[in-house]
Amino acid sequence: MSETHNYLHIPKTGGTAIKYAIDDNPNHSPKVVIPSHGHSQHLRTMNKNTVFMIRHPLERFCSGFWERKTVDLRKKKSETEFKDLKNFGYKPLGSLEKTILDQCATPDQFLDYLREGGKTEGTSTALFELTAPFTNWTGKMEEFQKHEDKIVMVFHINNLTHVMKSVYNLDMPNDPFRQRSRKLFDMDQPYNVTGKNRLWFENEYRKEEYELIAYIKTRPYYLS
Repeated sequence: MSETHNYLHIPKTGGTAIKYAIDDNPNHSPKVVIPSHGHSQHLRTMNKNTVFMIRHPLERFCSGFWERKTVDLRKKKSETEFKDLKNFGYKPLGSLEKTILDQCATPDQFLDYLREGGKTEGTSTALFELTAPFTNWTGKMEEFQKHEDKIVMVFHINNLTHVMKSVYNLDMPNDPFRQRSRKLFDMDQPYNVTGKNRLWFENEYRKEEYELIAYIKTRPYYLS
């Protein structure tokens, strides 16, 4: 690989863990960089040599929910056990966000809230950002295809450790804090949802996201 790759940091697809991997290897010259704009970066604003990860939409949604549900616990960990590490940000819960998380104990209950028309408009809470469809960052099919020539590689989050080592010679973190793992907390964080919510999520709420992922998996830049 002769040119540096630019990583499109879609929330809940391993970007923060990659940041820790880069920071944990100060003498390593990374062949992948994460633009400083963070989650505000989009495929349309990226330069060439773009790389990003995909993740099962429902799994990514649930991960985003638990990220915000445990934000105060994560912040406490960063200020005590991991205070020597760079803080990548723990945005305080907004009023609507707190109301939702107080009434929704699980991602399944949050899906109930959304399916039943709960308030989401006119807000900019981190909960909605982290659980938004990844098409917010890539664009939907027509927009995506306009900028597809910028992409050099897409891979699934399940292959993160292998790709980081084989392509970029980077070792991923071992501890659950840097990994952004649910294992950081000794608490149940279920991803299971009811059949009704799953069908609604797949066939209505996130239909375009599933269709775009299926398309990406057929492309030559997809690393299976």
